[in-house]
Amino acid sequence: MKLERSDADALKLDPNERRVRLVDLLRASRRWSTLGIVTRSRHRAMLAALLAAALSSVHAQTADDRLHELYRTRQWFALRTALTPAAPLPIRGIVASRFNDVTVAEPLLRQVIRDDPRSEAAADAHNVLTQIYIRTGQYARMVREIAAWTAAQGEGAALREATKDAEFFRDLPDQITGPRRRAQLRHEPGEMTLTCRSP
Repeated sequence: MKLERSDADALKLDPNERRVRLVDLLRASRRWSTLGIVTRSRHRAMLAALLAAALSSVHAQTADDRLHELYRTRQWFALRTALTPAAPLPIRGIVASRFNDVTVAEPLLRQVIRDDPRSEAAADAHNVLTQIYIRTGQYARMVREIAAWTAAQGEGAALREATKDAEFFRDLPDQITGPRRRAQLRHEPGEMTLTCRSP
C-alpha cells in the first residue's frame, strides 16, 4: 500500500502527535469506507499501515527510554551493548568516551554542540570533551573547550565544576609521547646498573 502524503507526514511527528494523527486518520478511513470513497481492502491496508506505524513509535520510544535509563544510572557496559546507529548522538558520543574511543567520541560530541549550542546535551558534550582533553594531556585544547563552553552557555554548575578541575592543568604544557630510547639508572660505585627500555 502506498501512503498518502498526509499519512507519510504523520509518521515524522513526535510520538504523542503521531498517535493523535493516527487516530484522526483511522476515524477518517472509517467514514470514507462507509461512504464508498475507500474500498474495503484499501481500508484494511490503511489500518495495517497505521498499526505498524503506531507500534514502531512505541518500540522506538521504549528503546530510547531504556537507553536514557542506562545512561542516567551510568551502566556503561549495558549501554554500550544496547546502542544502535539510531541511538541519540549525545549518548553514543559519551559511551565512546567512557570506553576511551576518542576518535569516535569527539566528532559525535562536536556534532551535538553544532546542532544546538545552548542545549543541555551540548553542555554535557563540552564537559565530556574537557574530560577527554585532561585525560589525554591536551591542556591547550581543554582551555579552548572551556572558553567555548563559557561563550556558548555562560556560567552553570557543570561549567564551574569543570573549571575547578581544569585549574590544576591550565598552565601545564601538553603531554607528549616521545620516541623510544635507552636509559640507564646509575647507582653508587660498586653497585649493579640496570638498563631500562621504554615500551
